[in-house]
Formats: sequence, structure tokens, C-alpha cells
Amino acid sequence: MSKNVSYHEVKRQAKDRIANRQWFYVLLACLIVGAISGAVSGYASFNTVSGGGSGDTHVSWIGSISEIIGTLLTGIMSYGMSAFMLNFLRNQRTDFEILFSGFRRIKESIIATILIGLITALGFIVFFIPGIIFTLSLSMTYYVLNDNPNMSAWEAMKESRRIMDGNKMELFKLYLSFLLWIILIIITVGIAAIYVAPYIATSVACFYEAIRPGRENEEYDDTSNVSSDDLRGFSSDNSDDITFSDHTADTDEDQSDTEDFFGETKGGSINSDDDSKHSDFF
Repeated sequence: MSKNVSYHEVKRQAKDRIANRQWFYVLLACLIVGAISGAVSGYASFNTVSGGGSGDTHVSWIGSISEIIGTLLTGIMSYGMSAFMLNFLRNQRTDFEILFSGFRRIKESIIATILIGLITALGFIVFFIPGIIFTLSLSMTYYVLNDNPNMSAWEAMKESRRIMDGNKMELFKLYLSFLLWIILIIITVGIAAIYVAPYIATSVACFYEAIRPGRENEEYDDTSNVSSDDLRGFSSDNSDDITFSDHTADTDEDQSDTEDFFGETKGGSINSDDDSKHSDFF
């Protein structure tokens, strides 16, 4: 059974958490991750077009390798950003070095990135809607990996699929609700991203906090989530813990790894409530 989640409530909680200048702290984290990923991607694009500086207009092997490295690095940094956001919401230590925590679980981060990329690409090749479904189903993988140090990438993907069952439509609505914000970013040549980027990052993390199992049984430290070692001025003493309606998490087992992965997508909806142990992966 899925937890009741409202994307309106998620966005309200996100606004509360980035109030009192804490949005700037999240913005710095977004800028660090974006700058690193962007630098590698930009280098790959330059070498792909210029042939590694040789003046030839063909795809160079340097550019191809750079693109692969950039993709894998994006997954590693996504793990680190997820860790940072979870600590931020839970009022735990949020030094910027946490953004690089993906290198401590580099194997799982890379495998998750490759598998998610392949599955979502296959979904979009088959038809647009299955691609969206696969993307939404696997969207919580990096958060699950952070909360479960002993999980493999594959197990985290299956857990993401499980907790997203019944919640895919709400997450889809959450993303759609930022459409006008994204248009504003384009109109302002990126200036609006100063506020929008932390808003989106916090909203998605709040969404995971709302649906993850065991949330209702935990108590977090009530102190400020900003460490005294960096930007202590951005901390707020008034931030509240996230509270959502709770339901019992589904404990039925999934089928074997090779038997239920892709599932049935033809005519399927983004939101599925069938949690029987004979259901398809998605």
C-alpha cells in the first residue's frame, strides 16, 4: 500500500525548508554539482566537435571517452546531491564534502546510472509514455542507496519502483508544476534559477521523505541543519520536521531479478496500484 502524498503539500514543505536564506545554502550545493558536471560535459562536447583540437570535424575518441566519463560522474554527483539534501532535510551535518560521497559508493552509483540510463532509453524508444513511467519509477534510486548502505544498485532500483507505486502521478504533477518556473528561467537567461534550482531540489527530496518506509518512526535532531563550519548565518531555528500521512509500507516480495524487470507498458498508466507479488517490475 502506498502512502498518501500530495505534491501541493510537498511544495509547501519545501518552501518552509528553504525559507530564511537557507535556499542560498542549497543553491551553493546545486552550483557545485552543476559546475562539475557541466565542465566535464562541456569538455566532451568541445572535443567531439573539434576532433580533440586537431581541427577535424569528426567525432574524436577523446570526446567519446569524455562523454562516458561525464555520464558516470553525473551519477556519482547525483548520489552526493541526494545525500546532501537528505541531511539538509533531516537537520544533520551538511558540509559540502558530502556532495562527493558518491565516490565512497562509486560502484553502486555507476551501476545505477548505467542501468537507469539503459532502461529509460529503452522505454522512450518503445514509446514516450513507457519512458516517462520508467523515469518516474526509478527516480528515487539514489535516495534509497543513501538510506540503505548495504543495498546493491539493482536492489535500490527495485525499492524505488516499489515505493513509487501509486505515487508516480503525484511526482509527475510535481514536475509539471515547475513548468512555468522553467520558462521563467529561459526568459531571464538563467537568473531565475537562483531561486528555482533550490526549490526543485528540495521539493523532490521532500517527496522522497514523504513516501519512504519508516519515516513515521524516526526522530531527527531539532538543531539547525547548517553546520557551524560553513555559512552558519544561513541556518534557521524555526524549521519544522516534515510530516505526512503515514500508511503501512508494502512488504510483499518482488520476483526474481531477471523475471520482472521491464513489466507491461502498453496501455499502462503512470499510476499503478497493483502491488501483488506477481506484478511486473513497473
